[in-house]
Amino acid sequence: MLIRPREISAELAILRILNRKMNLTEKEKLHYFILEKGYEGELKFDSLTKNLQGEHLITNDLLLNHNYSSFQIDSLIHFQKSIYLIDVKNFEGDYFFKPDGFYSANDKPIKDPLAQLKKMRIITQSIKPTVWI
Repeated sequence: MLIRPREISAELAILRILNRKMNLTEKEKLHYFILEKGYEGELKFDSLTKNLQGEHLITNDLLLNHNYSSFQIDSLIHFQKSIYLIDVKNFEGDYFFKPDGFYSANDKPIKDPLAQLKKMRIITQSIKPTVWI
């Protein structure tokens, strides 16, 4: 059962309008493209979860704060005995890893896709489970 459907972010909605009305800078266009690709990947993921078997709850686009640090969970899927935190990535092209980070095929540095995962791992390990009866 879907508890919270996926919504387009306010930032992406604004960039869609601005892109039609004005010439974005190269940096703004790149940011807009990245947001569009991310949203497209999340929609693809959502189409895969429509056929999940068994009783489950799906909550999308959670923005949480813990110890003055915010993090986003693209999808949280809760089954009776387990919870899955999903961070969707929708990259295309060739990428490679160097000791100082990730790079695109044209040797430009990109945001580390594992950073969000590491952050979520640290935060979720520090949270003590609470049982409500």
